[in-house]
Amino acid sequence: MVPLAVRYRAEITSRGQTLVMRSEIYDIAIRSGFADRADDVAVAFTELVANAQEHGDPPILVEAWWDGRLVIEVSNYGTGLDQHGAWKNRPPEPDDVRGRGLWLVRQLVDMVDVRTGTERTTVHVELSPEPHIGA
Repeated sequence: MVPLAVRYRAEITSRGQTLVMRSEIYDIAIRSGFADRADDVAVAFTELVANAQEHGDPPILVEAWWDGRLVIEVSNYGTGLDQHGAWKNRPPEPDDVRGRGLWLVRQLVDMVDVRTGTERTTVHVELSPEPHIGA
C-alpha cells in the first residue's frame, strides 16, 4: 500500500552518516511504491551525496518526499558545480578519471535538475509512476 505522504529531512555532517541515510532512502522508495527501483534509488542517492561531499561544504541537506512521485533533493553549501562539464549526454570513456556520478544518476532516475544559487547547490531527482523519457 502506498502511503498518503512521506516526508524526510536530515543533515549529513560526517561521512559515517551516509550508510544509515542510504538505508532510510531505500525504505522510503519501497514505502512510496517504488520497490522495484529501490536499489537504483539507493545508488543514485549515494552518488549525489558523494558529489556533495567532494564538491561542496557541509552540512549536506537531504530531503525526500512522495506526492505521487518520489522526490529526493541533496544540497550543500557552495556553488562550485560546473553544470556544463558535469552534464554528460554520453557514458564516460573507460579511462576517464571523473565524470561518472551525475551520468549514472541520470540513468537511474526519471528526472534530474541541478540548481546552483549564490550559496547552495541542490540536485533534485524524481521517480514517477509514469517515467519521463530521458532525465
